[in-house]
Amino acid sequence: GGGGGGELLREFLDSGRGGPEGGSGGQEGGRGGEVSSASELLRPVREFIGRLETALVLSADTEPAVNALLTAPDSERLLESVLHRCVLRPLHASLAARLRELREADGSLQRLRGNLRAVREGPGVGSPPLAPPTLDRVRHALLRMHQRYAPPAKLRAIVQACRLVQQGLQAAHGRACGADEFLPALSYAVAQSDRAELVLDVDYTMELLPQRQLSGEGGYYLISLYSSLFELQNYHVTRPSVEVNGDIRRSLQQWHRRRRSGEPSARGSAHQNLLRVAYEDDLHGCRAKTLVVRPSDTVADLCRVCADKFKVSDPSLHRLCLVVDDSCRPLPPDSHPQLIKAELQGRRQGPGCYYYFVYRPVEGPPPARARPPLQRDDAVDLEDGEPL
Repeated sequence: GGGGGGELLREFLDSGRGGPEGGSGGQEGGRGGEVSSASELLRPVREFIGRLETALVLSADTEPAVNALLTAPDSERLLESVLHRCVLRPLHASLAARLRELREADGSLQRLRGNLRAVREGPGVGSPPLAPPTLDRVRHALLRMHQRYAPPAKLRAIVQACRLVQQGLQAAHGRACGADEFLPALSYAVAQSDRAELVLDVDYTMELLPQRQLSGEGGYYLISLYSSLFELQNYHVTRPSVEVNGDIRRSLQQWHRRRRSGEPSARGSAHQNLLRVAYEDDLHGCRAKTLVVRPSDTVADLCRVCADKFKVSDPSLHRLCLVVDDSCRPLPPDSHPQLIKAELQGRRQGPGCYYYFVYRPVEGPPPARARPPLQRDDAVDLEDGEPL
């Protein structure tokens, strides 16, 4: 990693000296205080991954490696996967141990374990029947979830387990079932799995899962599993269910607010403001760099950045051009590259679906068309030294 990423890593390690086991790795509950919740433990880790992702994307030292990821169709997922492997894989065991300590300290893990046993041995929670083979498959899916360190991988296992519950209900009733039947059945399957530690995996996933994956089917099933565990943890026959449901609702509202306010804004804006620019000259052929270009930046602003990044000796003899399909035209100095890119991104088919920005000498033949279309809207798929 380059200087920016290395600096972030040193800062992160210094802030959590003693590591997750020491309970001092957080900005809210770490620096200057003991960690008292999963949010306080895991939020600094999530924010560090976001800052490191931005630093890697923008770092000149790591640019060749990052560009290989950025030119892939699913670049954001690939980069997240690399960061999860580098950051979360070595931390997973210690984070899980600290989550267990926190849950044991407030008594919630012991309470959940006892309630799971009570549900299995008692009348249950009024769930519809699920066949033993379905329960066995759900149990194995939840076990696989426990073994994963990457939050998206945990989420995929949760989705698989919940789909199995839905399919089991449909087989038992001969029809699709709604949430009123699904949630009790999920609670029944969780109780039969006899794994109170599921709550630790859900804490981990809810706090570390990338923001964009908190919606859709995966987000729905994650919240369903959280609600099921919350209800089982607070399962008492003398307590009205409406009171428990109110507690679940308030807890989820707090989690939603925390995730929205805690997500680093720089991470999202860095991806949105990236622009891939090629540079062509007679000496080096064609090179390309990924640059940060704000929507308010003009072509003149971008030309100044390109002159610095590509080490151009006389910027006045260079200009920014746009290649669309087989045509090349210079861009006016007061136009806005990000607005141009946004317009071109809307053309998924037909004329204009293939384009790139090139910074090049004013004099000279227009660039030839590169080999087939871009793999990413703001990237040029070129090998180093290959002419356009």
